[in-house]
Amino acid sequence: MLTMDQINNIRFLKRTQGKTYKEVEEITGASYKTIKKYEEIDNLTPKIKPTIKRTTKLDPFKKEIRKWLISDKGRPYKQRHTAKRIHNRLLEKYPNTYTASYRTLAKFVTSLKKELNLGKEEFLELKHFQDEAQVDFGKANFIEKGKKIQGSYLVLTLPYSNAGFVQLFRGATQECLLEGLKNIFNHIGKVPSKIWFDNLSAAVKVVNKKERKLNKFFENFCAHYSFKPVFCNPASGNEKGNVENKVGYFRRNYLVPEPEFNSLENFNKHLLALCETDHKRIHYQKRVSIQKLYNEQLQNMQSVNPVEFEVFRIEKRKANKYCN
Repeated sequence: MLTMDQINNIRFLKRTQGKTYKEVEEITGASYKTIKKYEEIDNLTPKIKPTIKRTTKLDPFKKEIRKWLISDKGRPYKQRHTAKRIHNRLLEKYPNTYTASYRTLAKFVTSLKKELNLGKEEFLELKHFQDEAQVDFGKANFIEKGKKIQGSYLVLTLPYSNAGFVQLFRGATQECLLEGLKNIFNHIGKVPSKIWFDNLSAAVKVVNKKERKLNKFFENFCAHYSFKPVFCNPASGNEKGNVENKVGYFRRNYLVPEPEFNSLENFNKHLLALCETDHKRIHYQKRVSIQKLYNEQLQNMQSVNPVEFEVFRIEKRKANKYCN
């Protein structure tokens, strides 16, 4: 059985890049029958299976390990905790209860250091093309039906033209990310072939030194709309500077003062209309209208999948003795 990454690659080569079956077969090694099967699938909304959360012997100590690593910030590099030192400290402090292996601890410490930006900094040279986009979240308050909400807003920009789109939400969850992207795709009728993301927890499940493990639901979304997700290095906002600037621009121009409305869905439609009006501006560098450059980009993008991806979350809950 093919992985979701292999499926996405087949759909990307066939549907986005327009390669022949033979060319895709040579690149991926998949058979004609397999390529045709996955190319013709319209709906890749995943069928959620019940999952069992596995506990590890390290679970009772993770909070303390995180506390130790956070305390390392600001200390000289040579006086920070290593995985070996943490392992020894736990053995000394909990000789009767700490039984996790060093390998399990080292793997957790590596991922946690990356999450806390305690690893070595890396750099990546970027080149953006007409069919590429950047995505990020910003934070903003709004008033819905008289109630003040501390929310977030999703921004998608097209760096080539400097066109941008924004959607407002009550949080920055995976559902908000996917629903916002879906709304924007449906609005413009096109999908970029590559989209740059920060290391959003809504998309990336695990971040190791040189590997990112994507959330399965997010992987299905990428394959459904046939685009490649590309991720920046940790703590490297300069790698997606266009969307970083647009996050501030949209907040200053559309979310000050705090917007008030009765329907978030209707307000998001209003935001998309405001974004279209904003495209009439002159590009800050190319000295032509953003709209003209944006129209050029649309010609180089793939059409949006007409089958809508269903965004949802399944969570387990335990009932009490009153069946509540």
